[in-house]
Amino acid sequence: MQTDSPRSSAVPFVSLERRPQQDQIFRQLLDAAPDAVVVVDPHGRIVFANSKTEQLFGYERDALLGETAEIRPWLQSFTLGAPRYTPYHVKEQIRAVEDLGLTSWILWNASGRYDPGSFRPEPRGGAEVGQSPRRARQDSLAARSR
Repeated sequence: MQTDSPRSSAVPFVSLERRPQQDQIFRQLLDAAPDAVVVVDPHGRIVFANSKTEQLFGYERDALLGETAEIRPWLQSFTLGAPRYTPYHVKEQIRAVEDLGLTSWILWNASGRYDPGSFRPEPRGGAEVGQSPRRARQDSLAARSR
């Protein structure tokens, strides 16, 4: 499910199954939120959607439950206080996301200035992150023949 909503935010994983009384209060709080809120489990399955989700996107809540949502983390690409945030820090965030098996992410810089050196982590094992193993072998063979 993809949306072009101008209002979206990331929230850490929260269990909605362990404490029934607190969870009911938490669900009521989320349902009263002025923004669409969709809660997913660690596998990306939707376990809760509030009423604003129905209003904004036109999906029935019950139809969403159990569906898989794409997890696309927001990565920070700016300094907010010390220490200075460098391309190294951005590359490490990208590497961590891809090590988890996620295939997409959003890079955010509050000033809208991005360092091109931040976009890809240093290669591991001779292949660039995102490069297919076949392409890595082709590049490696081409480099050897030079």
